Amino acid sequence: IFFLSYCFEERGKMFSTNTVGTITIGPEGLLFTGDKSGKLRVWSLAGTKV
Repeated sequence: IFFLSYCFEERGKMFSTNTVGTITIGPEGLLFTGDKSGKLRVWSLAGTKV
């Protein structure tokens, strides 16, 4: 039996006042989140040119 072990490096934190229901990766390193209030936020990872 073979198990994959992944190691993730923390690159930052995202904060939301409501529960995030959707996370989608967009073009050029953009990250889209949607919460239960209907608010859409667009995030860019630090060090990524947009």
